[in-house]
This record gives sequence, structure tokens and C-alpha cells, in this order.
Amino acid sequence: MAGIKLGFYYSQAQDWNNGGATNGAKWDPAQEYIMDDYIDKTAVPQVKKLLINYGSNIPAVLWWNTPKNNINHEQAHKIFNTVKNSVPVSMASTTEQ
Repeated sequence: MAGIKLGFYYSQAQDWNNGGATNGAKWDPAQEYIMDDYIDKTAVPQVKKLLINYGSNIPAVLWWNTPKNNINHEQAHKIFNTVKNSVPVSMASTTEQ
């Protein structure tokens, strides 16, 4: 397949609608969350939708990031393993240090 391939950037660190915003001031009690619950109940299901709703071999790339003090290794790997086990993406990337 030639041409430009479709990729997605997923930012669970900026989700103000589901209590997942990890940056900035939290002005609404609905923004409070437990990150493990957020990853399991919101981020992983959203990532699965991105991986299955656009046809085979799409996306070619899925990239996400979160400041390292807001997500731990196990939480990041829940998302990574969801990608790895769902579709054959060309690249999946998260920032780990």
C-alpha cells in the first residue's frame, strides 16, 4: 500500500471529560480520579475503538504520552499491550524513562 498512512495521537493526560487530566489545576470534583480505574475503564476501551473502527491495518501508528510522574510502567503497558494484541501497527510508542 503506497501513500501516507493514517496514525493517531492519543493523549490520556489531557482528558478533562472523564477525569483523566493529569496536568493543571483540577477545578471540578469530576476531574478527580484513580489512574488505574481511568486506564481500565476509559483509556483502554478508547484505544480499542481507535484500533478496530477504521479497517484492517489502520492505524499504522499509535503514539501516546503522559508525564512519567503521572503514569507508571504497568499502566503504560496496559495501553501498549492493548495495541500489541489488537492490530499489526507499524509503530506504537510511549515515552518511558
